[in-house]
Amino acid sequence: MSANRLELIEELNRAFNARQDWTRFYDDEAELHTPPEWLDQSVYRGLEGLREVLRLWTESFDEYQWSQERLIDGPDAVVGLYHQRGQIKGVDSWIEQPIGCVYRFRGDKVSRLDVFFSWEAAIEAGGASA
Repeated sequence: MSANRLELIEELNRAFNARQDWTRFYDDEAELHTPPEWLDQSVYRGLEGLREVLRLWTESFDEYQWSQERLIDGPDAVVGLYHQRGQIKGVDSWIEQPIGCVYRFRGDKVSRLDVFFSWEAAIEAGGASA
């Protein structure tokens, strides 16, 4: 993978946290595969599907962001290791937990995103070396 893809993922995360148009980094037919523990659908398709899963994911929070810990350049994908942090809606309580992502590409756009609540699972799924 090229450094360009790592830079693209860093830009995507900055846009996401700044509430800018993060969907511009995704292919129009992109798929997001949710963590196995996710209670709703397991796959969301297209840009509208990506927006929908984000709405579902964040609707319980007044504030929500991902802080990037590390990107790993795997053989077929980029693995992103993050901490998700959110303030629960209406209370002064925060959650923080690790989250791992496997980004696959079509050209210079993300075509598939697999999300895990474990860094180890993301590293394994992305075929990367820790």
